[in-house]
Amino acid sequence: MGATIKGDTIYISKDLLKKVTPGERRIILAHEISHWQHKDNLKIFLIRILFFLFPPVINYFQRKFEMRADAEAINRTKDPDSFITLLEKLNRNNTEYPSKFLSLQLANNMRGKI
Repeated sequence: MGATIKGDTIYISKDLLKKVTPGERRIILAHEISHWQHKDNLKIFLIRILFFLFPPVINYFQRKFEMRADAEAINRTKDPDSFITLLEKLNRNNTEYPSKFLSLQLANNMRGKI
């Protein structure tokens, strides 16, 4: 269940689409567009090749890219509330993603800035 980018196409699973609101769907799209614009898939691929013996380094960059995409999604949509409700529906792995606490903190901190 999730969303990903392959080439220039964003794929969102049917299971996820059934569970999200229109506001949450905009968050997902904005998040994935951020990854696409920053070429994060290519960067992670290269980082995995260069640091395959050092998983903590790979995880560091994955979390950094996810946090940036989260912040850009909230900023673009101006909807931290939909981000928070979406976060409750996702099963984020804390190795690849920022902790739920950090993501919630980000959304709450951005409320006053957007």
